[in-house]
Amino acid sequence: PISLLANGEVIFIGEGRLTTRPLVVFHEIFDKQGIKYNFGPEELPLTIDGRLRSGTFEVRGDISSQFITGLLYTLPKLEGQSEIVITTNLESKGYIDLTLDILKRFGIKIINENYKKIIVPGNQCYEAYDYRVEGDFSQIAFWLVAG
Repeated sequence: PISLLANGEVIFIGEGRLTTRPLVVFHEIFDKQGIKYNFGPEELPLTIDGRLRSGTFEVRGDISSQFITGLLYTLPKLEGQSEIVITTNLESKGYIDLTLDILKRFGIKIINENYKKIIVPGNQCYEAYDYRVEGDFSQIAFWLVAG
């Protein structure tokens, strides 16, 4: 979604399993917003051309929190208020909480209505904040086991 803040064509490419990850949630948003897009024999490469506008975004909560996270980072930069309506049970509340916490630290105001609706005022600016990113120990597990 962040790429939809700029005008112009953007092409996403990938390899391996990344090319087959379902992007239907974004296709539905593109269709509703009149954003031009096309994709190859699989989901990638994906070409998009258009600009995201504020509004109501209906997203399933049982597919992947990454779709919601992408919108949460993007919607504050749009003109006008937006809403994310979560249409099913949210399975990854922890990841949404992490995203909301980070956005708050960087000065973004968001109203979470019990994970059913998330209201995002527009025209916001990210503020500088010192933040230390913790290590991702899950990635070292392979090397530790091999050792």
